[in-house]
Amino acid sequence: MKILLLMILALPAAAETPPPAAEQVIDLRDAGREEARFTRDEAGVINDNKTGLEWLEGPDVPSSWEMAQEWLSGLGSGWRTPTLAELEAIYLPDSKRKGTYGDPLCLDPAFRRDSGYSLWSVERYDGTAWMFDFSRGYAHWLDVYFPGRFDRAVAVRPREIRGRYRMGAGGLWGADV
Repeated sequence: MKILLLMILALPAAAETPPPAAEQVIDLRDAGREEARFTRDEAGVINDNKTGLEWLEGPDVPSSWEMAQEWLSGLGSGWRTPTLAELEAIYLPDSKRKGTYGDPLCLDPAFRRDSGYSLWSVERYDGTAWMFDFSRGYAHWLDVYFPGRFDRAVAVRPREIRGRYRMGAGGLWGADV
């Protein structure tokens, strides 16, 4: 009798296990994730969902400030050179992203150019202009005619301004209107 009782105690208690619930499919990919700050549309315009600004990357070639201004002048529809404050606002100090040359590139991946670490900003005074370094996180100035190896153009505008653009090699190159 003692042996039989021990065997009963050693068996799992099937009555204590709750019946299986109806199968639920839970998608955890977006659980707890905030809306992306930057989104890129099919035309290459990068929307900043925090500030309401739109960004457009210039050609992925070494660019002087004068070259950047020439590119910008062909865009129309409210595109302009960003201020230092606007550039600093998109700098991501904790980014683990690396650029083409292996240095940190502290920009959201929505900005696809990865060979330009510095983006041109507004003119400082005659003959020089500001730029923001997205590898080191600081602003500096340079002569406007010097196309630095890592220097690129970028354009910005408020989101409510819309226009039509024509596509060129490497991105948007000018307005159709």
